[in-house]
Amino acid sequence: MLIDDRSVGASASILTVFRMSRRSASSDHDLESLKAHVLAFVTAYNFAQHLNALRWRTPYQMICDALAKDPSVFKINPHLLTPGPNT
Repeated sequence: MLIDDRSVGASASILTVFRMSRRSASSDHDLESLKAHVLAFVTAYNFAQHLNALRWRTPYQMICDALAKDPSVFKINPHLLTPGPNT
């Protein structure tokens, strides 16, 4: 069987990541800290997916871009709805 250098390097890096995760998992004795870690990871992943759908812009930036393209779509200027220091 012929194996190229890229697959060997990829498998070695996967094994390294697996060993590191196994070591860190074995040192993590507290179930609550594991739950907090998983929750933080899933929250960050979901947030990244939403930003990816918006082409890595925040929702506010998307609204500003839509306002610049076609202001007739909005009944009220969205900039007036932004909370300021006196609200």
